Amino acid sequence: MSGVSDGGGRIAPADGNGFEVSCDVLVIGAGAAGLIAALRAQEAGASVLVLERDPLPRGSTALSAGLVPAAETRFQREAGLEDSKAAFVRDILAKAHDEPDPAAVARVVEVAGPALEWLADRHGLPFSVIGNFTYPGHSAFRMHGLPSRSGAELMDRLRTAAEAAGIDIITGAEVTTLLTAAGGAVAGAAFRRPDGHVEEVGCKALILACNGYGGDKALVAAEIPEMANALYFGHPGNQGDAVRWGRGLGAAERHLSGHQGHGSVAHPHGILISWATITEGGFQVNLAGRRFTNEARGYSEAAAAVLTEDGGLAWSVFDARIAGIARQFEDFRNAEAAGAIIVADSLAELAERTRLPAAALQDTLAEVAAFKADAGVDGFGRNWRGGAQLTPPYCAVRVTGALFHTQGGLVVDGEARVLRPDGTKLPNLFAAGGAACGVSGRSAAGYLSGNGLLTAVSYGFIAGQAAAMLAGAGRFLCIGGAVIDRKLHALAPIRAATSNPARGTTSFGGVARNVAETLARLGGAVRLASCVGQDDAGQALLAHLAEAGIDATLVETVAGAATAQYVALLAPDGALHVAAADMAILDRIYGALARSALHAAAGVDWIFADCNAPAEALGHMIADARRGGHRLAIDAISLAKAARLPANLAGIGCLFLNRDEAAVVLGADTDPETMARALLARGAERVVLTLGAGGALACEQDSCLHVPAEKASVLDVTGAGDAMIAGVLTVLAAGGALPDAVRFGTGVAARTVASTLSVDTNLSPDMAKRFMAALTS
Repeated sequence: MSGVSDGGGRIAPADGNGFEVSCDVLVIGAGAAGLIAALRAQEAGASVLVLERDPLPRGSTALSAGLVPAAETRFQREAGLEDSKAAFVRDILAKAHDEPDPAAVARVVEVAGPALEWLADRHGLPFSVIGNFTYPGHSAFRMHGLPSRSGAELMDRLRTAAEAAGIDIITGAEVTTLLTAAGGAVAGAAFRRPDGHVEEVGCKALILACNGYGGDKALVAAEIPEMANALYFGHPGNQGDAVRWGRGLGAAERHLSGHQGHGSVAHPHGILISWATITEGGFQVNLAGRRFTNEARGYSEAAAAVLTEDGGLAWSVFDARIAGIARQFEDFRNAEAAGAIIVADSLAELAERTRLPAAALQDTLAEVAAFKADAGVDGFGRNWRGGAQLTPPYCAVRVTGALFHTQGGLVVDGEARVLRPDGTKLPNLFAAGGAACGVSGRSAAGYLSGNGLLTAVSYGFIAGQAAAMLAGAGRFLCIGGAVIDRKLHALAPIRAATSNPARGTTSFGGVARNVAETLARLGGAVRLASCVGQDDAGQALLAHLAEAGIDATLVETVAGAATAQYVALLAPDGALHVAAADMAILDRIYGALARSALHAAAGVDWIFADCNAPAEALGHMIADARRGGHRLAIDAISLAKAARLPANLAGIGCLFLNRDEAAVVLGADTDPETMARALLARGAERVVLTLGAGGALACEQDSCLHVPAEKASVLDVTGAGDAMIAGVLTVLAAGGALPDAVRFGTGVAARTVASTLSVDTNLSPDMAKRFMAALTS
């Protein structure tokens, strides 16, 4: 959706009687930004509704080539291409003369690659990299597209993904008014159906994904006067509603004069012609057959240059070799089919067919050829070094300059939250794509190829996750084992090599499952990624997860495999004497399932995983947290498995381990505080080092505090460490400090060891609420 053409952009107070229909996250606009935001929010467990003014979601994306720039992606690695995010950031800032906010540039660059990989892995979009030419200003091959290299295909696939995910999209819904509650929060929106009927929908969070204002001639004339009379090649519904709504809500705006132009739209056919026709050695001439600008600066600033020429027209001149490169784009193939591309066996024939002065065209080609031969720089500043000579057959296409879309908009932070001029956040408003201020600065010259879809994809990805979190959907994701625990509690001192009298119990366990259930009983919204066998034990586990209120949509049932089991022999005092585990099925968790789980982690406060994962998978999860901003907690579990942790712990938001496990990780056994500080030095953000009956150390970069253990009547120590982890994460997710979180965790652990089950079923959300209330009283 791109706003409303009539009466949009209004703000009104919400009716105090509430809404008949409401959702967690409301998205205005079903372009690339809106659909990506909806997919991301829905996967976090939020209820999502998308409102789209058009009969079919298309937007500005469908009019583009659908190319998204991203660095350090697996698609680049698979193609053998070198790139870096740092280089990408430098390219954007250099093109825009350092005008954009460097933090905003770094944020969208950081997210773009993971977002594309998520779209590929989770939703089947087959991205690949264009590796046979670079776009102006880019220092590497980093344009990612779908097979047809068209925005129409990108929109079709995003719409299909949204439909497959069960996301509700109401088309023909013209949003006219945002409805606000006390305090300035957006409570909902009013939209008009094609028959004039007006409906209202409530929401907990709103994402504006309704692009810019290129379709509003008055706004364009006021903000970008040089493009006031340009052909508008964007979506006609881009009427600036996001800007007007933002102004009404007191939002900050920036760089409204920034825009993407294009100096290569076939005239009169109205078909976009790839700028590869220029970057690969072609050039532009005016109707007098003379060059008039440095075409290598970029297609965006070329728009204004073309528009200043006679009739606002120019001819792009290239050859059959370059046409072969451009033909990978559907738009170019369409232009050929429409007869827009003229092909001639000689320059004289080309001049005749284009009605360009033959002598002038000949002189221009000779000048270009001389610069290429001498690797020179011409009078316009274009460097011809490395340019291949044009050879017959020659090609040409008549073009005009056009305005594609605006790049300025509402100012957002790193979570796509809309900000006020003083830097504070509006209560529940997010912006993505053209509704948000982009990374192109104040003019067309700052537009680096792909900047529009870069912010659409990245901010859409970010906004969906952040809006779901704000709406309270999805708090924790636990990745790891779901196990049947069989425990034998010896009734007398244990004797080796003989039968021992014992009392047996069977319950549900597994570190990740225990943590998940404890979190749920303490009031958390929890999703578990695990696997069970197609057996009675597996079915019982699934039923128990449902009963505990745990989202088990990421628990895979494996045909022909046995559900994992853990068998423990406990001494009369409840201490563990010996245990055995059949965990072969759990190896499946840490392949595609773990990657799928990480992609589904939108909106969570914490991801928890354990060192049952192979070292390679742990490294992947830690690196993903380092790249994507997920807060990751890891439990070392055992001496053998603690060794799987990498030397670089950066990306781990909270590391749980005991003294012996810390010694394994560090390769040295010193005093606990020294070891904890050494783990922080390796990159862990927080360390909780447990000391058994001696309590635990709660360590961060600036402090390391001892928290004593709570006294308890021990019946069974199984699950105590898992309870500690869940208690700590519960308080951290609520904004509590680490020492307080560990204090709460020791209390939860004390209750658990006093129970015969791995999770104390008497835990309740009130425990966490009372604890947090006491901290603030």
